[in-house]
Amino acid sequence: MLPAALAVKLPGDSKPVPPATRVNVTTRDTFFDVAIVGISTADQFGAAKAPDGQRFLIVDATVTNISRQPEFFQCMEQLKHVAESGEFSGPDDVSLSGPHPPAAQLFIPNGEKRSFQMVYAIPAAETRPRIGYASPTEGGSKVLTLPVLKAPGN
Repeated sequence: MLPAALAVKLPGDSKPVPPATRVNVTTRDTFFDVAIVGISTADQFGAAKAPDGQRFLIVDATVTNISRQPEFFQCMEQLKHVAESGEFSGPDDVSLSGPHPPAAQLFIPNGEKRSFQMVYAIPAAETRPRIGYASPTEGGSKVLTLPVLKAPGN
């Protein structure tokens, strides 16, 4: 018989992260099958508030190693937010304090998958988010269009 679960309250704001909208945006190259499986937005992530004029875009991703050998996926470098202006930006540092933080070097054995959560500070008015995938395969890099977001206050 297993013991009952232990719940420990940690210091800081306990506001829950809003539930993610389930999506299925994928791309595939020689090494990885990258799937964006959920997105949500929030004015606060953990104890961090979004900078003025911005909100957090929270992206749930799953990466499957489809090669014949173990590979490293570089979460922070290979998945970037693409603004409506076309500028690329990396994840916000609050990503590292989330419940499923990304790793700088994520080891994925062949045939296995790993899931993580990335958080990007985006303009509050942005409603058409995109994620740029930097592929290690020549010609494999893509910009993935995510579902339209609700404008703040709607």
